[in-house]
Parts: sequence; C-alpha cells; structure tokens
Amino acid sequence: MNRKIACLDLALTNTGWVIADLSGKERIIKVGVIQTPPASTKRAKSRKQTVGELDWARSQKLASELTSLLKEHGIQHVYVECPTGGAKSSRAAKSMALAKGAASAVCSVLDIPATLFTPQQAKKAATGQNNATKSQVKAAALKEFDYYDGWVKNSKGALVKGVNEHIFDSCSVLMCARRTVSYKELMKNV
Repeated sequence: MNRKIACLDLALTNTGWVIADLSGKERIIKVGVIQTPPASTKRAKSRKQTVGELDWARSQKLASELTSLLKEHGIQHVYVECPTGGAKSSRAAKSMALAKGAASAVCSVLDIPATLFTPQQAKKAATGQNNATKSQVKAAALKEFDYYDGWVKNSKGALVKGVNEHIFDSCSVLMCARRTVSYKELMKNV
C-alpha cells in the first residue's frame, strides 16, 4: 500500500510542499512551491477585473495544482502549517482564508485526512524553538534531510532564496508530523 504524505507551508502566494514516502524509512521524494501572482488594484485594472476576481482565480489555481499534486502521488495524509490568526493586515487574513478554503476543499473532495499545525509548532519540531528564524529552520532542514538534493537551485547550483524558504518550512511540518498518531500509524502499517 502507498505510504506517501504531503507536508504544506500553506499560503495563497507561495505554498511550499514536500512529498515524503513512509514505505520503510521516511524519505523526501519531491519538493516544490505552488505560486499564484499577488492581486493588486493596479493589476486588476490592467486586466479589467476586480481584485476579488483575481483572488478567486488564485484560489482556483492553488486548488487545481494541489489536486494534481495529491492525485499524482497518491497521498494518504496531508500535514499543513496553517496560522490560526494574528495576521498583520486584513489583506493577509483574507489571503490565508482563501488558501485554507482551497486546501480544505481539495482534501474533502479527495477524501484525504489533514492535520494542521501552527507555525510555532512546526518551528519547535525543527529547531526546538517556537520563535526560530527562517535561517534556523533552513539549517535544521538541510541537516535533517542531508540525503536530499532536489532543492530549487540556480544555474550555478546555489539554493534559490525565497522559494526554498517555503520548502524548508514544509520540511519543518514533516518533522512536526512525526509526533502525530496518524504518521505513526502510516509508518507502522508498512
């Protein structure tokens, strides 16, 4: 039986993801980022659309790409870093609500269970600190998953900043998932 899981750093603009196979020893098999261009009044006017219409299209793109990803890999469980509040602006709160709605709908339609973690829980699992910085999460992910070489790199072979931050956050979600009953059950049923 397939034992693949998806770990997400959920956001409307950049959703980082990690696919891990739990058949035998846990291993990352693929990483990436689902990107949707930010909506702005200027961009909406240039396209003769409203910001709401652009946001709707962004949410649909996230849902569509997430559906394809989960189906392609036969995902058994989704683990998500998902803030519970405290957004710095109403726009940020709206964007997170759209991303949560898209991801929830996808998991519901595909009948895939999901477990949510706060960013603080994921950071603590990776670094031992609730308030770890992006560079600390990166260092922890690179150390923990030193066997993996599929990070996003530029033409010179260096890690691409920004994009990989979302992937490293997804790695912290994977480290957090290890503490759950669902993860342990998937590992046990190998």
